[in-house]
Amino acid sequence: YRDTQFLKIIGNELFVDKEKEIKSLLPAYTYFSTSSFELKMKGGGGILKTLKNIFLLNTIKTNKYEALFEEVKKLLELKNQIESVEEATEHFLKDYETIFEINLLAGLSFKKIELLLKKEPVSVTSILDNQGFFISLEKFDVNVPKNLKGNCLDIMDESKLVQKKFGTKNSDKHIQNWWNSLSEYKKNLLEERIKEMIFYNYLRELGRNLTVKNLNTLRNELFKYAKSKKFKNASNIYFCPLFSLCNEKTAINNKKKYHLFDIFNFPNKITHSFSFKQVELEGVSFGKATGKLQNIEFLKNNDTSSEKIILYTEFLSPQITQYFDKIVGIVSENGGMLSHLSIIAREQKIPIVTGFRLGKDNIQLGDMIEINGEKGSATKM
Repeated sequence: YRDTQFLKIIGNELFVDKEKEIKSLLPAYTYFSTSSFELKMKGGGGILKTLKNIFLLNTIKTNKYEALFEEVKKLLELKNQIESVEEATEHFLKDYETIFEINLLAGLSFKKIELLLKKEPVSVTSILDNQGFFISLEKFDVNVPKNLKGNCLDIMDESKLVQKKFGTKNSDKHIQNWWNSLSEYKKNLLEERIKEMIFYNYLRELGRNLTVKNLNTLRNELFKYAKSKKFKNASNIYFCPLFSLCNEKTAINNKKKYHLFDIFNFPNKITHSFSFKQVELEGVSFGKATGKLQNIEFLKNNDTSSEKIILYTEFLSPQITQYFDKIVGIVSENGGMLSHLSIIAREQKIPIVTGFRLGKDNIQLGDMIEINGEKGSATKM
């Protein structure tokens, strides 16, 4: 791996330079070989390092999920002895190595099962909705600290952590009939891969809980610092640089500069020329729902108790969990099977379809639509 400094902040948004990112591991690859930005290998320097890393990436094993569970369980149940912002930051970064490994291996595990199920009459979402048919996670329970605030990597998110017990034993006849129809060879081929995928789905959520726990520790230390410096509003500390904490006057000035960018609506991709790629709808949380399509601003400003709402959003942010009691489904422009909101939604039985854009099939905010989280469809009623 070579650090190519591929992260960039524009306004208040974090962007990834995809060309620099791929070259950090595979220097002979480029996105600029075609006008459609398809990733391809080109001639020139870095071919040997690229081939070596491709080989090594394909040797990564995904069968260490129980060992990773023991590690993340230990970290979640450990009482942190932290006494400064510096310690809290160092602790967060150290624990995040385990979370990063879980996320990496989870992605590989899901790719394996998606390939194996390609010609089967069941989907990954339907299997995850019936995970209790394949494995019980009850014995892998973890005592997550109580009263944690936040649901994502945003330290300013102080909403109550939304959690759900995994391993429910529900299973529908479609899954049972499909499984019983398989040959013993096919069952042996699939069984361990399915259990592994379900376990990584669970580990991803435990990793999120660990992230939130460590952010709570960091937030508490930041508030202690703010109190020691006599901040009138402790939340202003969020606008100090983490590694060179400032006084409240400087923090307020930083806050004003930060909010100047609130009026901008940045695209999720920036390229040097026009690019269009057809995005297909994908179901990432099982189930069907019918309701009126609305956005978060509508949920914030209106009483929705008398109507069924399907939420439209650009991103599957875990912060959306605070609106779960107001919606029956979600359509999103971006997001995948392993996004944390998808994992929580599957446990809460809220269907999600991604790859959706306003205007697709003439669907706009306010329309009645039906979504199917298994087939990946959104239809105007």
